[in-house]
Amino acid sequence: MKRNTKALLWVVAVFAVMAAGLYIGGCGDEEKGNDAGVVTDTGTVTDIGTITDTGSTNPCDGKKAGDPCTGGFCVDKVGGGLECAKECTNIGKDSACGTGEGCYPVDENKVCLTAGTKKTGDACGVANDCEAGNTCLQPEGGSLTCYLVCKKDADCGGGTCTDTGLGFSVCVPEANPCDGKKAGDPCTGGFCVDKVGGGLECDKECTNIGKDSACGTGEGCYLVGANKVCMTAGTRKTGDACGVANDCEAGNMCLEPEGGSMACYLVCKKDADCGGGTCTDTGLGFSVCVAQ
Repeated sequence: MKRNTKALLWVVAVFAVMAAGLYIGGCGDEEKGNDAGVVTDTGTVTDIGTITDTGSTNPCDGKKAGDPCTGGFCVDKVGGGLECAKECTNIGKDSACGTGEGCYPVDENKVCLTAGTKKTGDACGVANDCEAGNTCLQPEGGSLTCYLVCKKDADCGGGTCTDTGLGFSVCVPEANPCDGKKAGDPCTGGFCVDKVGGGLECDKECTNIGKDSACGTGEGCYLVGANKVCMTAGTRKTGDACGVANDCEAGNMCLEPEGGSMACYLVCKKDADCGGGTCTDTGLGFSVCVAQ
């Protein structure tokens, strides 16, 4: 940033002092003393300049967005006007950018901007609404969304690292195989079930209600409609009240007995599995422990 140049010139007055001469007469003569000169002001202290603003402090004044400036490019700033943003190389995160900044595409340039707080998948309005490592894009037929910048598929956690055609790639989530379907419809490897927050998800089919080797870590095999699917297991234990199948921990199922209320029941094969209760057929293709 240039500082304003301030010039102040002073002219200093010079004072000339003339020595007085004395004439001493002879005896009886009148003694005369003559002042041969006076102290004279030969000049005045004069201000011949003013403190002047010799230039703007904004390197983007008189330019337009996208124009180069020292070390970067001019970009629109919050509140109006332009500012000079530092150039960077790697969209997403770049060592050229400072703490709390990300490298974002703005027009045809890559610049360091203060990173936003919106996460991958969140709606956005401008590039740096998104947190560092992401950028705001609008896919064909879609809306502005924060996309995670990537180099390879492994960066995407299940999605595909897709070239944007803008000089960088982003993670694109796999299409939902349950789009356009209803709960209970088959999908690749399983069935469509309602998911928390709305919509449908494709859950893997399993065989043994309760626990099944087809299901992953932290999952149980639950009956949903007429289908058996792997779902994230809940934390409610045998005998606890429940609302949906997978409220209960793996190995249990949420059921409502005749005249009773919804509760978690331990799935069993035989009475010995029940610790004193009776392994009772539910009529749904599996049995549960019922207290005596």
